[in-house]
Amino acid sequence: MPAPSLALQALVTAYPFATLVSTNLEVAAAPLRFTAEGHLEGHLARATAQRLSLASQASLLAIFQGPHGYVSAADYGPGAAVPTWNTVRLEARGSVKILQDDTARRRALKAQLDALESATAQADHVTDALVERLLPGIIVFQLGALVLKSTFKLSQQKPLAAQSALAEALAQRGQRALSQLTDGRGGDRHVWPPFP
Repeated sequence: MPAPSLALQALVTAYPFATLVSTNLEVAAAPLRFTAEGHLEGHLARATAQRLSLASQASLLAIFQGPHGYVSAADYGPGAAVPTWNTVRLEARGSVKILQDDTARRRALKAQLDALESATAQADHVTDALVERLLPGIIVFQLGALVLKSTFKLSQQKPLAAQSALAEALAQRGQRALSQLTDGRGGDRHVWPPFP
């Protein structure tokens, strides 16, 4: 399986909380992360996993929503424009593998918690005792054989001056992440990490 692009890895790192949709259209949410092997890995409470009918070999859709926001026609500056919604999103479909081995489950849960806690500078709070206490109540899973579909709709089709005007309007509304991605530099955002 080819490794996901740096932009998609950055998107999942910055916005790891994915909406999960099962084949029977049950919905849940969980933090996921890319493994070194290119799988998505996460965990759910046992009750949630049962409601999703999460089982090995099942198919699951994970939707990661990055920065997004409304774009007014006036945001582009003078002249006619169509209002729209700019968005960064990743849809990942894959086959579920439930991790059964306790060592693999511990490693996966610890890696996920370390990644999430590192953003709060509290990674030292993820102790082995905490992982052991949490492990019985969760299902740890991987999504493999991934089919990835990304959307980077950031007004790239507009002239650079219009993109710059939009970036300024977004910044003034407090949409910093979207403003930084819509910065007037043009180019292909599919290969432009990191995400703010």
